[in-house]
This record gives sequence, structure tokens and C-alpha cells, in this order.
Amino acid sequence: MNHKIDANIYIEDLIEVVPQSIELLLKYGIACIKCGAPIWGTLLENAKRVGLSDADLEKILFEINTFAQQK
Repeated sequence: MNHKIDANIYIEDLIEVVPQSIELLLKYGIACIKCGAPIWGTLLENAKRVGLSDADLEKILFEINTFAQQK
């Protein structure tokens, strides 16, 4: 992957581009359509919805971008 994923990526796009992110999203309590829940919107919106801090979001983005670079 050539570009860095940021918090404004839509959940459905994120799991399409980085399928390994599903387990990570579940770990932090963020549901996604592939996880069995019809949740839409951006990673940022959903992180805030479940009460994650900015620091948590930064950790998630770091891990997601690490996964993306391994492709």
C-alpha cells in the first residue's frame, strides 16, 4: 500500500483494504459489517462512538498501517 491510512477512512473501505484490521477493530470494541454488525462511517466516528481516546485511535492507526505495509 502506497498511502498511509488515516482516521477518516470509512470502516467498509478499511476492511476491504486491510482485512487484518477486523480483529483489531473488535479488540477495541469497534464493530464492522464483516464482524456481524451493520456499522458504517469513518474509523474516527466509530472510535468516538465507543469512547476511545485519541491515544487509542493513534495505536489503532499505527497497527493498521503496520498491517498495510506488510501486504
